Amino acid sequence: MSDEFDIRNIKWRDMNKNKLMFYGIFAQLGLRLSVHPLNVMQTNMQANKGTLKLLPTFQKIYRTEGIYGLYKGFGVHLLSLPAGQIYIVAMEYFSDKFLHLTGIEPLSRAMGGGIGSSLSGLYAVPVDIISQRRIMTGHKSMDIAKELYKLEGIKGFYRGYIATLLISMPSSTLFWGLYSVISKLLVKNRGSKEISKQEHISDISKLVFSALISVYITTTINNPLSVIRTRIQVISESKGILKEATNIYRNEGKKAFMKGLAPRMINSTIFISLFVTFYETIKRASMH
Repeated sequence: MSDEFDIRNIKWRDMNKNKLMFYGIFAQLGLRLSVHPLNVMQTNMQANKGTLKLLPTFQKIYRTEGIYGLYKGFGVHLLSLPAGQIYIVAMEYFSDKFLHLTGIEPLSRAMGGGIGSSLSGLYAVPVDIISQRRIMTGHKSMDIAKELYKLEGIKGFYRGYIATLLISMPSSTLFWGLYSVISKLLVKNRGSKEISKQEHISDISKLVFSALISVYITTTINNPLSVIRTRIQVISESKGILKEATNIYRNEGKKAFMKGLAPRMINSTIFISLFVTFYETIKRASMH
């Protein structure tokens, strides 16, 4: 295997794991601060059975609760930071393993991303449920957790886990597969770690562009499942994926499955641009 440096494919075995974890925590904190208001608006739009659009949703939240309303649930959402670390570590580790087995980078990236999503979801879903219910009700996180456990037990904290897997695993698989293919087309292998600042900025810009194309495709495809998942996690009477999908279609029509797409697209644009910039830079900084 070639020892040439390739910014498009820095492997798990090439990185200092302690540096990767340390830098990753601060990068994730910055990312979550940036996109949380959009998560709040998305949750409000998807959980509401009426017709809500992005700007009126923002105005309603800001008018009634101010800036605090846009960061409702952020404290408990910070508890999901380890989920991001689990995702990154699992994705990089399994991508490297699959690459070693298959020699096909897009396939190995896709498989690693899917496994990373499934493992991180075990930690992230309970945090998401409490965060979403805090957004919708305004109740304290501990009170929500106690009430949820009293009514439904441990399984209550995993409401929508299957729906989450149906969203995150195919989405992550598709995203990383597309990202790998597109970035290979746009970013050339410079063959050396010693590149200029201008070359680094050029490479990162092309990687961000590759990621944006990939995430727009995956976000549009999985939005219907995102709506269903939000309803399952927020509305206690929800009975499952198929029944919830049927209820949404019967009561609100097919357009309801695209609710929250606007904030998700804006969220994805901000998140993936910052994520790829930080992540690809951190990977370089974490190399041995």
